[in-house]
Amino acid sequence: MIDRFEVLAEGLNHPEGVAWNPVDGHVYAGGEGGEFYRVSLDGEVEELGATGGSMLGIAVDGRGRVYACDDGNGEIARIDPATRAIETFARGVGGFELDEPNVAAFGPDGSLYVTCSGDERPEIVRIRDGVTERWCDE
Repeated sequence: MIDRFEVLAEGLNHPEGVAWNPVDGHVYAGGEGGEFYRVSLDGEVEELGATGGSMLGIAVDGRGRVYACDDGNGEIARIDPATRAIETFARGVGGFELDEPNVAAFGPDGSLYVTCSGDERPEIVRIRDGVTERWCDE
C-alpha cells in the first residue's frame, strides 16, 4: 500500500493528463494553455510547444509521438518530441469539432480512441488510418 506521495515536477500549467513515453523515457503532460510538457524522472520540465488551446488527456504511440485532447481547439493535437513539430492529428466527425475531447487511448489495432464528454455530442470517436469516425454515442 502506498503511504506517501512525492512531487515529481513543479511549474506546469494545470496538467490534466499524463503519459509515460517508453521510447525516450520521459513523462508527458499537457497544459491549460495548450502546452506540451516533457518531464524527466529527475523532475526537469521542458515545454516543447503549445497550441493555444487547452489540453486534457494525453497518449503516446509506439513511435514516441504524443497526442493530446485539445479541448480548447476541439481537436487532437500531435507533437513529435524529436522535432517539436505540432500538428492537428484529427478533428471531429462530419465537419464538427470534437465536443470536449477528454481522454485518449490506443487500442491493440493502433486506432486512437477518444472520449468526448460535451453536452452537444457526447461520444467516443475512433481514429484509424487518418479517418475519424463515431465509434459509440452512448
